[in-house]
Amino acid sequence: IRQAQPMPILEVNPLGGNQHSLAETLIVGIGAALAFAALSSPTSDRRTFALAAAGLMFVVAVLTFSRTAWIVLGLEAVVLGATVFRGDVSKYRRELTYVLFAAIPLALIMLGYSLTRGAVGSLDARAALSGIAWTFFQGSPLVGVGAGTFVARVTGTYAFIADFGIPLDSHGIIQKVGAEAGMFGLAALAWLVTATTGLAWRAWKKIPTGREDRVAYAVLVVTAGASFAYQLTSTSYWTPRLWIPVGLMLAAGRIFSQREAGRDPDFLLSSYG
Repeated sequence: IRQAQPMPILEVNPLGGNQHSLAETLIVGIGAALAFAALSSPTSDRRTFALAAAGLMFVVAVLTFSRTAWIVLGLEAVVLGATVFRGDVSKYRRELTYVLFAAIPLALIMLGYSLTRGAVGSLDARAALSGIAWTFFQGSPLVGVGAGTFVARVTGTYAFIADFGIPLDSHGIIQKVGAEAGMFGLAALAWLVTATTGLAWRAWKKIPTGREDRVAYAVLVVTAGASFAYQLTSTSYWTPRLWIPVGLMLAAGRIFSQREAGRDPDFLLSSYG
C-alpha cells in the first residue's frame, strides 16, 4: 500500500504530502463536524449533513491506513462512546456491531501492510531516529542541540544515511523537543499542556450537564487531545493541524462559559419576578 499523495491546489498542498498529514487533517474535521452536529437541532438538515460529513471523513481516515490514525481514532471512539455518546452507543448497539464485523477485512489488510518490508523498515527508521534523539539529548541535556537542527544533524549520522537514505525528522514530539531544546524545552512543553488542560477543565465545570454545549465541548476537547496524541509519533506540531483544534477548544470553552454566565440574571428574574 503506497502512501497517499493528495493533489496540489494552485501549487499548494493544503493537506500535506502523505497519508499521515491527510489523516491528521481529517481527525480535526471529524471533531469539528461532530461538535457542529451537537449544536444543531436534532431534526435539522444541518445536523444530518454534519453527521454524514463526519462519517465520510472517518472512512477516508481509516482508508489512509495510517497506523497512528487508527490508534487515535480508536481512542477517540472509546472515550466519546463511554461518556457523552453513551446513550447513542446503547441505542445503536446492533448497527455498531455490524460495522465492527464489516471492518474485519480492513483490519486484516492493515495487518498484512504492517508486515510488509516497507512498514517494518519504517519502524526501524523510527527506532533509529529515537536513538539519535536520545544521543543528542545526552550530549546537551539542558538546552538541547538547537531548535530546528535535528534533520541537519541526522545528515551527519553516517549509519542512518547508509541504512535508510535521506535524513528524516524525529518521529515524536517528546524526542524532538528533548533533542533540540533539552530539559528546558520539555518543561515548557509540559507547562503548555498543563495550562491548556487547566483552561479546558475550568470551562468544562461551568457548562451544565445535559446541555448540547457540553456534548460539543467534550468532542472538541477529545479532538484536541487526539491531536496531541498524534504528535507522540509525528512531528507536525508547528502546523495548523495541531493548533486549530486547540484554538477551537479554547474559544468554544470561553463562549460556552460566558453563555452560561449570561443566563444567571435571567434565571434570577424568572425566579423572583
